[in-house]
Amino acid sequence: QPTIRPVLVPDAREALHHATIGVVASGTATVQAAVIGNPFVVVYKVSPLTFRLAKKLVSYPPEIPAPLDEHGNLPIAMANLIAGRRIVPELLQENFTPEKLADLLRSWLADPAKLSAVRQDLHALRLQLEPGKPGETAISRVKAAVLQLLGETCV
Repeated sequence: QPTIRPVLVPDAREALHHATIGVVASGTATVQAAVIGNPFVVVYKVSPLTFRLAKKLVSYPPEIPAPLDEHGNLPIAMANLIAGRRIVPELLQENFTPEKLADLLRSWLADPAKLSAVRQDLHALRLQLEPGKPGETAISRVKAAVLQLLGETCV
């Protein structure tokens, strides 16, 4: 059984670059982790009331393929939303426990083919975000992709 050795460092980008697998809180950090290209797991937990309200209030435009997971949750990781499918797992709310996270990490560490497939998916996502025009940055492409997905309702 693979050994999991957590390492906490002040520079998240450096840590993700050297990690076999990362654990990333949901948010823009998932895009940063995706661009780095090493597999990662998205985790997120808020108060039960906040989560219930969000599930009732948040909906995605029809252009975003956002199938529910086995727990009835929409994807929340920006990397998954931009990819249009779940390329990295999301452990949310009651599904985010130390035991479930450790089990998932161990299963990935024991399956080099799975890690390789995730790296390939992340590479494809990175290519999607690479500059297409002179002076265009990955951040500007992320912004454009997110605004397009949201129907440009936010500025």
